[in-house]
Amino acid sequence: MDNASKALIMAGGTLISLLIISLAMYVFTSARKYGEDSSNLIKSSQNEAFNRFFVYSETSGGLIRRFEAFNIINKIIDINTNFDEGISITLNFNGANYITEDELRMCADSLVNSSNISNAKERNVTYHYSYGNDGRINQVSISG
Repeated sequence: MDNASKALIMAGGTLISLLIISLAMYVFTSARKYGEDSSNLIKSSQNEAFNRFFVYSETSGGLIRRFEAFNIINKIIDINTNFDEGISITLNFNGANYITEDELRMCADSLVNSSNISNAKERNVTYHYSYGNDGRINQVSISG
């Protein structure tokens, strides 16, 4: 009888230790999932903040005013010259790709230089953008 009671105590101890180990594993995986979800949420928020400047209303049919395009090009210059994380945006302007600061400034100047400046600022241009694998806009196309 004495051996049977010791066997039951050992079996109970084993079951309790398995329960504690299972609970610890559950807490660990839950905490890791929470950390991954938080990281994904932060990355999503950063991408949304990065893209916010470039995303215009879809109801415009891909048309924006020239001064808006000018502001977009200046923002691209700012991003391409100030970000050290390898972030850059390529501008496709009237069919050609530009990425250096001088090229982008030339595009911005050609947008606003016209015989009638007020008319040039009011005329619409075609505007499109595309996303990279990281969820950020990496290509902007302006024509017109």
